[in-house]
Amino acid sequence: MEAGATYGIKAVGSHAREALRIEAGLPRAGPDLNEEIVPPEANLEGKAFSLNKGCYPGQEVVARMDTYGNVRRHLVGLVMNGSIIPPRGAKLFSGDREVGWVSSATHSPQLKTPIALAFPLRDFSAPGTNLTIEVAGTRHDATVQAIPFYHRA
Repeated sequence: MEAGATYGIKAVGSHAREALRIEAGLPRAGPDLNEEIVPPEANLEGKAFSLNKGCYPGQEVVARMDTYGNVRRHLVGLVMNGSIIPPRGAKLFSGDREVGWVSSATHSPQLKTPIALAFPLRDFSAPGTNLTIEVAGTRHDATVQAIPFYHRA
């Protein structure tokens, strides 16, 4: 850390790092990425895989999704309309229809409100879409937002 001191670099804890990750809209292996999520669903085109380079496991599926635009769900940001931070796996609803789940959530120091990364079905993933999140049997309002949640000026 001494080498970075002249640049104002400081150590941060895991909660701060997690808040920065979610604010930046970066999925993490485990909560946001697993064997059920394919890269195009997690907005990883051009970041974690190539449609033009050699063979790799799953390339045919990814190429087919690129060609036909057929992804089932999308990684999106959610802004909570209240103070609840939903747990991982909390269900998303549009009316009475279950449409997805929360993969990561935190309180955003930048936005001063709880935010989350989630995987709603593609028809419910447009910014501005209003959804509810079920936490302990109670539904809480949230709004889909494009990620990253903010851009530096």
